[in-house]
Order: sequence, then structure tokens, then C-alpha cells
Amino acid sequence: REAVIVALWEGANRDSLAISYPDLHLYLQEYRFDDGRFTKYFAAYKECKLKNSVDDDFVATVSDYALSRPYNSLPARASLISSQDDGNTILIFLDALGVEYLGYVKGKCAELELRFTAKISRADLPTITLINKGFFDDWKGKKETPIKDLDNLKHHPERGYDHNNSPFPIHLVEELDVIKNALERAKTKLQIGECKKVVIASDHGASRLATIGPDVQLTAGECEAKSSGRYCVGEDLPSGSSIVTVTEADSRCAVVADYSRFAGSRAASVGDHGGATLEEVLVPRIELTLVDNN
Repeated sequence: REAVIVALWEGANRDSLAISYPDLHLYLQEYRFDDGRFTKYFAAYKECKLKNSVDDDFVATVSDYALSRPYNSLPARASLISSQDDGNTILIFLDALGVEYLGYVKGKCAELELRFTAKISRADLPTITLINKGFFDDWKGKKETPIKDLDNLKHHPERGYDHNNSPFPIHLVEELDVIKNALERAKTKLQIGECKKVVIASDHGASRLATIGPDVQLTAGECEAKSSGRYCVGEDLPSGSSIVTVTEADSRCAVVADYSRFAGSRAASVGDHGGATLEEVLVPRIELTLVDNN
């Protein structure tokens, strides 16, 4: 599977991809969001991720969205999750599951004979687990131990996925396996009658392109850079066209909404989160039930 990814990176055609690597073929399928901007954005994002390069046109789109912030029109995640806590539903928390994987999830659910629906919401800024796990903590019904594998891939370059050592996005193999295993676990829960419905939700997404793009650094002043510079915290917050300022009672931070980063924190080597790009902010609420054979 890694060899297929390397071959595609080197320019091989995709005529036989559905046979040579079916899961990657599903991942690359276009997922249609209600907002056509998101459909186009994530189709382009996945192509850049697979090629391990950031197209100039896509960078321009990211810069535009850093200003317009289209995720503001989406509901908060908590409003979508809390209504499902009915006693007959199991919650699976899949850390770092962004909406880029929805095409893959939809395809795998068809293979597993699971009925799939999804709604899109926005994570809170900065897009870190600490301030985005309230939906899991507040869930009173059945819930699984959080699945951290997808997030851990982003933070452990020693596993062989450091783009500075190898430009190939071979970590995609393990990412897709983690998601497939979660879907198979959900199906088992449904089949044995442990629940009637499974909800898969996440705290935040992540950005591969913020990692592999040009290392454009912003000054954080007296503030402390966090999460590879995706945001900074302090009193005298920096400002700019690509910076979103959060000044809530328990959080004062400046969050980067494009692929630049605040100086003073080590650059990531596999994937980033903490910022305000669409791939970091948009999170799905996936609802799974067994297909009714009737």
C-alpha cells in the first residue's frame, strides 16, 4: 500500500487504483457537502496531500478563507452531539477525525452494510483537544474509550512519517486503517445489540499542508507559541489579516487561519492542528445504524 502511494507521488496513473489500493481510491472520492465551497476545497486538499505539495491556487483559496471564515455559518459541535444522547446510542470519540475522510467513511460504510449519515459542525478555537472534548465529557450514555491513534500519528515522527526524511505521504495507510477499525467496531456494537445507533464524533481535524508548506513565520511578540505555532497565548495578542483572535474568559489566544505559523514553537513534521484552516476546524458527526434488509 505504501508502494502504491509512492508510485502515485512519482506520477503513476490511477486507472487501476480501485484494484491496487481500494481504500485509497475511496479516500480520493469527492464528498459532496451542502456548501459547494467545502466540496471543492477538500477535493483539492486531498490531492495536495497525496502529492505532498501545496498548489499556489489552493494557497490563494486558503488565504481568502482566512479572511471570510466560512466555518462561522456552521453549528457548534455540541449542539449536534447532545441531542443524540438518548440511552440507545454509543458514542465513539475518534480524535483528529476531520471531514477530509468523509468520502472514505461513506464508501466503507457501504461495504460494511452500515447506514451512514453525517452532519458538519465547527470546532472551538484553538483546535486542540483540551477545549474541544466537552461533548465527550458531558455524554451521559454509553461511550467507548477515546481512539487516539489518528491524532498520535501527527505527533510521533519517529514512526517513520517525518516529511523531512521522506516526502511520501505514506502515513495515509495507517490513517485509513484506524478509521476502518473504528467503523468495524461500530458495526460489531450494532450487531450484538449493544445499541441501536453509533455516533462517531471528533474534537478537531488536522492539516498536512500546514506542515509541508513554506515555513512562513509570524512574530508572536511576548506571547507563547503553541502547537507548532498554530496559535499563541498571552495578554498582548498579535493581529493580522490571517489571525483570528479569541478573548474568552478562560482563553486569550491568537490563532493562525492560513499556513503560516507563530515563531517560537518547533515546526511539525507529520501534521498540524490548533489553527483555523477548514481542515482543522470542520468536524463531522457521523451516525451509523445497521441496514434494514427489508
